[in-house]
Amino acid sequence: FFSLSGSRTSRAPAQEELFADGPHPATRAHERGDADLDQEVSWSLDATAHYDTERWTADLHLFAVRYEGFIDLRPTGEEDAGSDLPVFAYVQTDADFHGFEAEVSYRLWQAGRNSFRMEGAADYVRGATELGAPARIPPWSAALRGVAEGARWSGSLEVRRVGAQDRVAAFELPTGGYTLLNAQVTVRPLKDDGFKVFVDARNLTDAEAREHASFLKDLAPLPGRNVRLGVAYSF
Repeated sequence: FFSLSGSRTSRAPAQEELFADGPHPATRAHERGDADLDQEVSWSLDATAHYDTERWTADLHLFAVRYEGFIDLRPTGEEDAGSDLPVFAYVQTDADFHGFEAEVSYRLWQAGRNSFRMEGAADYVRGATELGAPARIPPWSAALRGVAEGARWSGSLEVRRVGAQDRVAAFELPTGGYTLLNAQVTVRPLKDDGFKVFVDARNLTDAEAREHASFLKDLAPLPGRNVRLGVAYSF
């Protein structure tokens, strides 16, 4: 199927966007609001395509948004004298965003409840404002994974690539790209499929990875090689 939709939305500034004036420990930033901020209005256009057969499933989503009075929290290059934290200020500007999200799955083999399929995903967003690039816009990413499933178990192996982001706001540092290798195995040992035991291994190559959208990306990278063992029950 195909779908196309358009919308106009507006919102009033949040209280922190208007009145913030102090340190925010979670982001290690001194945030300053602006009591003169006006409402934020957006005009958006979304297009979706979905394809489904016995073996193939694919989804593509395209979007474009025009903002009048986009509210952005941007670094100022200043440092607060009292807290020694970098100062971020809420500002208002017109802005445009566009991008896409895509997913595809192909079942290579199936015998009863046993199957193996390949999956792929990618996403991309680009933004522009009257002040230049928006702050903390993530780069493109793409992932490829193999998924095996049985009657009482499932497993996956994934390679995820995230590109570098060098299109940055003023006083913002670029972020390098990285590749993550992740694996997961889940076992359902009981007749009740709601109970499961899983092993989740992430960043198996111990790559240095930093999320450009994070306020703390220059201080704290994503976790290195880590393995989690867990038990879950859903009902």
